[in-house]
Amino acid sequence: MNLNDIHRDFESIEFKVTSEKSVFNVSSLGGSIDAVYDDYSPEYKYFTNFMIEVCAVDGMGGLLADIGFLKGTSIEAEVTFIEVNNFRELADMFSTDIYLMAEAICGKNGHIKKSICPPEKNIMYIQNIYIEDKYRGIGIGKYLLDNAGSLFSRSLNYSHHAYILKPAPQIKFGERNLRDAENASHEERVRLINFYKKAGYKFISDSDYMLKIQVDTLFEILGI
Repeated sequence: MNLNDIHRDFESIEFKVTSEKSVFNVSSLGGSIDAVYDDYSPEYKYFTNFMIEVCAVDGMGGLLADIGFLKGTSIEAEVTFIEVNNFRELADMFSTDIYLMAEAICGKNGHIKKSICPPEKNIMYIQNIYIEDKYRGIGIGKYLLDNAGSLFSRSLNYSHHAYILKPAPQIKFGERNLRDAENASHEERVRLINFYKKAGYKFISDSDYMLKIQVDTLFEILGI
């Protein structure tokens, strides 16, 4: 990727990871952060919504441009065997989007299929990925997709075994939100599917969702 092809003043691209669990209103806590976490209901204890923002910065770290973002949910799969009867029920408590994804990865008993993700591992569900039009075609989107797991791991200290997404063309509305493009052409859908296939994703059997198994070697060595 040649940053000079984007803008001659760009020194680097910055990836900023934020999540709902990385921000606590500490001033309102009567006890420790761990105690607050323990009191979470299961769907908020083991599901973490997050966003990775991509920005261009100058040599002093000043913001030059918003390039894009990736939004998703990190899921600790072991919760399905500890806190609730099954993962499908937990997903239904969390959101409709997550529930529909759960339908694609669960067996008849409602648990995540071990062929998708073992119970001691984690899942990343990628909901949105967006790059502004003028920054497309130079590899930023591919880099973001390929490295979402490692960027998240550096921030919250655990890795993911399975990456899941639904290859539906989306359009931007608002600053950091996307919605499905209702009038997307067949060619747009095929192009998007091929983009994910090149990144290593494959369709889950009898499903509209795609899966990629990608283990972070460092975290495997450390047993995390």
